[in-house]
Amino acid sequence: MSRPGDYRLAVAVDAATRGGTAAPAPPAGTTATIKLRPPGAPAPLLPRPRLRAILDDVHRRRLTSVVAGAGFGKSTLLAAWATDLNCAWYTVSSDDLSLATFAHGVADALRLRVPALPVDAANAVKAGAGPGSGEDDAGRGRGFAALICEILQSELRRDLVLVLDDVHEIAPAA
Repeated sequence: MSRPGDYRLAVAVDAATRGGTAAPAPPAGTTATIKLRPPGAPAPLLPRPRLRAILDDVHRRRLTSVVAGAGFGKSTLLAAWATDLNCAWYTVSSDDLSLATFAHGVADALRLRVPALPVDAANAVKAGAGPGSGEDDAGRGRGFAALICEILQSELRRDLVLVLDDVHEIAPAA
């Protein structure tokens, strides 16, 4: 695992779009609903205009990583920011050390925003489907990512942000 107090949150971004809507009801998938929703904002919420301005600029990048110590408000900041976006949210846990579990969770999170995403898309990690797939986890992961990207490319009509919260839960041991 990661070092104590070293928490990371990754935001995968493809040109974020303003004007998001409330997340639809969760799909009939295998992922716990709590992992597919951002955390609720505490009351009162501390305004962080400088950090929000930085986040508003992430649409220029494909990947943005928010890194700070435990309790600094990374998840809260991103949850508040994501309310204005077309955003899929997935909270990573130690269960996601299994590629199949991680793939199903990400697919379920994306399906909330892209209902046309096939329910069995995550099965690509079992079958090694998709370009670049192979017999090892890395190859199957690349195949899954390629398949998801292909589906999103054909189905998305507006930009989508994917937030992966608590990524440190699956970081390799130091």
